[in-house]
Amino acid sequence: MSRQNNSRPPGPIVFRSSLKNTIYDVLKARPGWVETEHETNWDFFWADKGWIHHELDKIHLNEWQRINHFPNHYELTRKDLLIKNLKRTKKQLEREVSCWCIPGQQLQGLWDVAQQQQYCLQSPARLA
Repeated sequence: MSRQNNSRPPGPIVFRSSLKNTIYDVLKARPGWVETEHETNWDFFWADKGWIHHELDKIHLNEWQRINHFPNHYELTRKDLLIKNLKRTKKQLEREVSCWCIPGQQLQGLWDVAQQQQYCLQSPARLA
């Protein structure tokens, strides 16, 4: 069965590791997990960040394939870049949508106005 379709084929979980450390030992010891050295035919790949930066853009991952990092992971893990991205996202959200919490009786009358001007209206949350 080809691994090019969107569902994971049955059988053992095929893993690859670019590091030979404790993670490798744990993966190898798991029952039902089989190691491979194939470049793209794996289900789980424990990769170093150098591989992520240089190779991940050159291949296509199937839906079932998992890696331990994602591209630009440093954008979230470095505090200075995290703050920069949060501020940028906040500015984008402020420009795109304005939201207000309006009591239920006033909500119906303002609904048409809100749709025309692209505002977001929300009823107040009910207390339990």
